[in-house]
Amino acid sequence: MARFADGPETNYLTDHYRNYPVVLVRLCKIRIDQLRDLLGSRRLPWIAASVLAAVALGLGIVAYRATKLAEDSKTQARLTIPLPPGQEIISYPAITRDGRTIAYATQQGTSETQLYLHDLNAFEASPVPGSNGARQPFFAPDGQWVAFFARGFI
Repeated sequence: MARFADGPETNYLTDHYRNYPVVLVRLCKIRIDQLRDLLGSRRLPWIAASVLAAVALGLGIVAYRATKLAEDSKTQARLTIPLPPGQEIISYPAITRDGRTIAYATQQGTSETQLYLHDLNAFEASPVPGSNGARQPFFAPDGQWVAFFARGFI
């Protein structure tokens, strides 16, 4: 056993705790100057602040890398829509939220426009029956329905 101080408020440290870096002491039994000497004076707050800063920096780096990995794992796709000669897309295509289906309106020369749906798992697009005069297609939020403007109506 080791003694911290002599006198009526003597505190002892048992051999069991001798190799541990932290010693818990009842503050009512030791003067503040003795506690400062025991803990290493004014260096302890700086050491604690440095450790906290290093931990915060480490957590920041981990969070940044996790965000960066999530961004890098997003799938990108490129699509070419083959059109027959003389046919052109007349408005922006619409894409479902899941990115699996595209709707677009085309026009062949001076003929009326036609809406097409292209499932990205298929090689060819399919014309939508009854969509003559279609322009500016858009999908319902669930992607199950497609709507378009034609002759001033939806």
